Amino acid sequence: MFKKFLIGLAMVAVVCALARAGYEFGQHLAQRDQAKVAAAAAQP
Repeated sequence: MFKKFLIGLAMVAVVCALARAGYEFGQHLAQRDQAKVAAAAAQP
């Protein structure tokens, strides 16, 4: 019983880590897209 609890807790930690990584990657992509738009707007 305790082993199942530990496995479940580990799975929750893995899912949370993946969600955080995906969120940060999405922020990175948004910043990159915003930089491209700003660079294109600055060109004559």
